[in-house]
Amino acid sequence: MDIKHLQEIIVDALDDIKARDIAVFDTTKGSAEFDRVIIATADVARQTKAMALNVIDKVKAAGGRIVSMEGGGSGEWVLVDCSDAVVHIMQPAARLHYNLEELWGQKKIKVLTAAEKAAEAAKKMIEKAKSAATSAKTAKKPPAVKAAPAKAVAKKAAAKKAVTKALVPQKAAPKKAVGKKAVTKRTAAKKSAPSKATAKKTAPRKTTAKKAAPKKSSAKSTTKKSGTKKASTAAVKKAPAKKAAAKKSAAKPAAKSIKRAVKKVAKQSAVKKLAKR
Repeated sequence: MDIKHLQEIIVDALDDIKARDIAVFDTTKGSAEFDRVIIATADVARQTKAMALNVIDKVKAAGGRIVSMEGGGSGEWVLVDCSDAVVHIMQPAARLHYNLEELWGQKKIKVLTAAEKAAEAAKKMIEKAKSAATSAKTAKKPPAVKAAPAKAVAKKAAAKKAVTKALVPQKAAPKKAVGKKAVTKRTAAKKSAPSKATAKKTAPRKTTAKKAAPKKSSAKSTTKKSGTKKASTAAVKKAPAKKAAAKKSAAKPAAKSIKRAVKKVAKQSAVKKLAKR
């Protein structure tokens, strides 16, 4: 039987009976009789015997050879010789007292119990699931090789931004001159402010200009053809006639009043003459 396979069988048999602090040491260089020394701790004498019997049963079932078993009477320290491997099952006090790790602990082998193996298997399953999920995501996305030029472009853009930031103070100098020009423009605007007031004062002239606007229309009418001239002459002739009619209408009442006054005076003179007679 292979020594690694025998080692796993012994460790599993000890773990079945809840052994503590299982340690495996490689003794191929230190001893020619066996290649492994396995040490385990049991809390009670009954537990040490149960562990030893379980180891013997499992090794025989796997096809291994058991040479001997010693220390089963007291149960403080039980030794099981499995030809290529020697198993020491001890109680805590005996393990501290004899301290076999100093004798055979030159080369310790890492061994996993059934619980540790199950935990590692679960971790591997979780890692596989994560790797499968990441691979599925990367399959949907474009490969990283195509994304490399984008990174280069981003780097170039960052470099350009840095250069522009470095050049900004040099280009900012003309802006100050522009600011001075703006200040001068503002002062000129402030100085020219009274002219606006004068413009407001002269605003009434615009109204006179508006009143005189009809004259422009008459001037335009005079520039028209002979038809418009005839109309203007007819209007001029009618104007004196209207004035004469108005004078006659005003003179009629005046003549009537004069006649009445003359009649009164004649009557009064006639009455005076009759009275004198």
